[in-house]
Amino acid sequence: MYSQPDEPKRLSERFVALENGDTRLCFVLQEEGGYLYHFERRQAGEWQVISLPNRLISGPSFDLVPTQVTLQGDTLFFSGQGLATDRQGAPLPYPFEGNVTLSPSEGWFRFSVQVDLNAPLSLQHQGEIEPQIVVWLGDLHGFQDRQYLEWHQWQIANPTPSAQGVRGNDLPGLYYYDPMHKTVWILYFDMEEMRWFTHRNMARFLSYECAARMVFAGQDRYGIGLWANDYLGSDFPKGKQRFQWYLRCDEQQQTPAAAQAISTLIEALVPFLPTTTPWPVPEISWHQVAEGAKQELIDENLAFTSVGEGAGYLAYVPKSSQWFETEAHLELVTQTDLLWPWLLWQRDFGSQALQERIAVLQKQLHAFFRPSERFISNDFPLPDGPETVDSWYFFENGLVKWGWIALLSNDATLVNDFLLAFDRATVLAEKVHYLFPMFYEATQQEPLYGYNFANNGLYAYAALLAYQLTQQERYLREAYTALEVLCNLPIDLVHHEPQELAFGAAAAAWLTAIVGDPMTLQWAKQIFDTQMRMAYWYRDPSRRSHGVNVQGMFQACASVLYPALKESVEAILPWIHLIDAGIVPPLMLRVLNLQRKNDLYFFKFDDTRARYIPYENLAMLEFEGQTGEIGKEVYGAGEVFWLALLFEQYAQSEDEECMLLCLDLLDPHAGVDGPGYRFLLWNPLETARTTQLHFQRGSHAPLTVVVSGQGNDRVATQLSPGEPLTVTLAAGEWVRLFLSEAA
Repeated sequence: MYSQPDEPKRLSERFVALENGDTRLCFVLQEEGGYLYHFERRQAGEWQVISLPNRLISGPSFDLVPTQVTLQGDTLFFSGQGLATDRQGAPLPYPFEGNVTLSPSEGWFRFSVQVDLNAPLSLQHQGEIEPQIVVWLGDLHGFQDRQYLEWHQWQIANPTPSAQGVRGNDLPGLYYYDPMHKTVWILYFDMEEMRWFTHRNMARFLSYECAARMVFAGQDRYGIGLWANDYLGSDFPKGKQRFQWYLRCDEQQQTPAAAQAISTLIEALVPFLPTTTPWPVPEISWHQVAEGAKQELIDENLAFTSVGEGAGYLAYVPKSSQWFETEAHLELVTQTDLLWPWLLWQRDFGSQALQERIAVLQKQLHAFFRPSERFISNDFPLPDGPETVDSWYFFENGLVKWGWIALLSNDATLVNDFLLAFDRATVLAEKVHYLFPMFYEATQQEPLYGYNFANNGLYAYAALLAYQLTQQERYLREAYTALEVLCNLPIDLVHHEPQELAFGAAAAAWLTAIVGDPMTLQWAKQIFDTQMRMAYWYRDPSRRSHGVNVQGMFQACASVLYPALKESVEAILPWIHLIDAGIVPPLMLRVLNLQRKNDLYFFKFDDTRARYIPYENLAMLEFEGQTGEIGKEVYGAGEVFWLALLFEQYAQSEDEECMLLCLDLLDPHAGVDGPGYRFLLWNPLETARTTQLHFQRGSHAPLTVVVSGQGNDRVATQLSPGEPLTVTLAAGEWVRLFLSEAA
C-alpha cells in the first residue's frame, strides 16, 4: 500500500507540496534533517502560511519525522525511522511509511501512517501521554494573543459531552475556527483503521478527545488534534499498526455563529457515513421480527405481570439481565413504548389478542396519573410522599407518548390527564426559565440537581400535541419559547438522550407548518445537525464489539458509551416531520438506511427465549460490559414495531436495497384512514435500480400514485387492485409517492 512510486516527481530537494484547491500541504526539509509539514492557503495569487511546522505523530516513542518525501500525481509518499523502547527497556528502532491523498471528496487531505514493530513497544507517557496526532496552528506571543484567540476562536470538540461535561464515544471529529489565520479546520479520525486501541494502552475515547488546545509550557502555541488525557497502560502492540485521519481547511473571514459552525461540521462529514451496508440477517424482515415480538409479548407472557390492582409489562424480560433483579413493579416508559405503535398496528393489522393487551395497558395508564399533583408518574405502585423525577422520563412518556396515545385512542380521560400534566409542567418551565433540570421534585415543581436542557425538544413537541387537541394558541407560544431557548444555548449543553433533540427538530418543523415562520425551519435543521453529533459514525473494530456494526445508531445517552435500540429508533422516528417540511439532507437518508439494516444486531435469533425482544446494549471498546448483559429491554420492544411500520408494513420494495419509508405515521390529520398513503423511496447505491412496489392500500381498490421527484417533476399512474408500481431511480436519487384511492 505504501510502496514508493517508480518515478517520483520531485518539486525540489527541500520542498514537496500537494495542492488541493486553494490549500496546499507542504513538507519542508529541516536543517537538522527530516521533513516537517505545514499548510498554506492561496490569497490574491500568493501562498500564505496558515500553520506551524508539524510532525506526523507526537510522543517520545512516535517522533515521526520522515526522511524521504516524494510526490506522484495526487499522492504524496513518505517514509522514515522511529525509535521507541521495548518492554525490557531496550531500544526498539522501527520503520514507518505512509501517504497523503486527496480523499474522500473535494477539500479533504487523508493522512495514513503505518508503523512496523517487530515487538511491542512500551509507551513512555512522560511529559505528554502518547501517541497524539496534533496539528499546531500558531504561536502565542503574550497575553494579548491569548485573549484574542480565546475571544474569537470557535470549536466543536468531540466526542459529544453531556450537559454535565462528560464525553462519550460517538463523533470522532473536530471543528475549529482559527481567528488568527481566518481559517475553519475540520478533522476526522478514522477509528476503523486505528486498531491498536485496547485497555492495555488507551481505550480510545476513555483516553482521547478531538479538540483544540492552547499550550503555555515553554513554547506558547495552539493547535488541534487527537489529544490523550489519560491512559490505561503502556503496552502498544507489535506488527503493522496504522494511524489515519482526514483534514480540511477553508477560508472564513468572520467568526461563525453556532448554527453555521455545527452545520459546516456535519455537512462536511457526510462522506464518512456510508449510504448502505450488508444485511446482518438477510433472511429476516422487520415485519417478521415484529410479528415474532407480538407473539412473545402476547402469548408467552415473558414479561407481563399483575402488580396489586394493576397489570402491565416489566421493563426487562425476567432473568435476561446481569444488572437488574426482576421486581413486581411497572414503569410508564415500558407501557407507553408498546402502546403508541400498537395502536397504529392494531388499527390496520391487529388481532383480538393484541386488542385485549391494548385495553389492559390503556386502563393501566390512568393509574400512573396523580390528580392532586396533576403529574404523571413513571412508577406503579405510585411512590409515597414527594416524588423525585428524572425529567426526561416524564417529558417523553408522560407528555409526548401519552399525548399521542390520547390522540390516537380518542380517550377523553387520557386527553384531560395530558392537558393537566402539561399545564403543570409549564409551571416548572417558567420557574426555571426553560432551563430544565435533570431531576426535580414533582409536587412543588422544584428543580433539584443536574441539567437536561434537551427537554425543551420534548416539551415543545408536547405543546404542539396540546395545540392539536385544543387549538389553543397559547400552546404554540410555549413551543416557540422552548425551541428559542434550546437553539440559543451553548452547543455543549444540549445533549442528553438523542431523541430529545429529534423531537425538538420535529417540533420546529411542525411549528413551521402551522405558523409559517422561516426561523423555526432554520431551527429544525440546526437541531438536526446538533443531534447528529451523537450518532455513531464508525464501525468498532475492537474484539469486544464482535463484528457488530453500530454505524447510524445513536449513543443511548450522552457519555453512556453504547447504543440502544430504544433511543436509536426514537432518534429517527420524529424526522418524518422534517421530511414533510422539505428538510431531507443526504445524511438523514444514510442514517435511516443504516438503521434499517444495522438495528438487527440487537437480536440473537438463535436464542431459545425472547428471541424477538431486543438486547438493550451493544458492547463497544469503551464500555465495560458485554453485549446484552444489561438485559432484553421490553421498554425498547416498541421500536421493533416502529421499524416495521416505517419501512415495510404499509408497502414493500422488491429490491430490498431501495429504502421505502412511510411518511404519515406521525400525521395528526391522518384520521381513521391512518398511514400508508405517503412514502419516500431512495436508491442508496451508486448504480441505477428498478424496483416494484407493492402497497397495502392497493389490495382492495384502484389507486392513483403520484411520483414526485427532487425537482418539480410529477408523474401520476393508475393502478388496479393489487397491481405493483414499477419505479426506476438513478444512483442516489429519491422520490416521494402520494397514494389516493381512484375515483
